[in-house]
Amino acid sequence: MSESALHQRLTSTLSAYVPEAVLGFVVDEIVQRKIILTITQKRQSLYGDYRAPDFKAGHRISVNGDLNRFAFFITFVHELAHLQVWMQHRHRAVAHGIEWKQIYRQLMQPFIVGNVFPDDISNALKNYMHKTGASSCNDVLLSKALAVYDKHAGTFVSDLMPGDVFEYENKGEFKRGEKLRKRIKCLELKTNRIYLFSPATVVKKK
Repeated sequence: MSESALHQRLTSTLSAYVPEAVLGFVVDEIVQRKIILTITQKRQSLYGDYRAPDFKAGHRISVNGDLNRFAFFITFVHELAHLQVWMQHRHRAVAHGIEWKQIYRQLMQPFIVGNVFPDDISNALKNYMHKTGASSCNDVLLSKALAVYDKHAGTFVSDLMPGDVFEYENKGEFKRGEKLRKRIKCLELKTNRIYLFSPATVVKKK
């Protein structure tokens, strides 16, 4: 497939997944860097993934296909930062160390000050960029801002009161417990086992 045909094909496909204002950027990065992009089904533990080139394939990025346009783009840039870290440092850099944080901020900054995101997401992104943890899905403020634009927004575990019962997808019913430093203890009612939930986990209140 020619580069022009690939560009057109990616533009057509990705127009349903990212904001129009960044579509050209995403397509250009994929084509120029020869990225193999996989749009996956929903994954509980991550929104996206980057795999460095090996003897089987080149740069590989996967992003969950159930994400809204803004979350999809933020995740793509997150993984693109991993790609650039690998290009510059190979395996000498820590996964979400200072090198990754610096590159991620450089990549995202033009879009935060531009007109890509609604004000609520832009403000949450600015706050997130100051601390830039490993995953945006664990940042409660950013997750809540993004969830407003989901088709089926639920309730965050952090918004429940201790003792509230909730359903977590098809994994059963739980009762919210005390908040630890980064996680919230929840009791699975069927087994009486304790599980630790991220405050940004979306659940269905009973």
